[in-house]
Amino acid sequence: MWLALGRAANELNDIGLDLDLDEHLDTLAAARTPSTTPVKPPVPVPLVVRRHR
Repeated sequence: MWLALGRAANELNDIGLDLDLDEHLDTLAAARTPSTTPVKPPVPVPLVVRRHR
């Protein structure tokens, strides 16, 4: 198990090194800033779905 975990960590590291994130910095910065539009409160839904035949 530890060998598989180590290999997965190495693979994720290689994927992170292969990606060129510099071209996406503006998108990442936009995602980091909070939105100014108000968010609707969640609407409760019934827990039981009634089916009519």
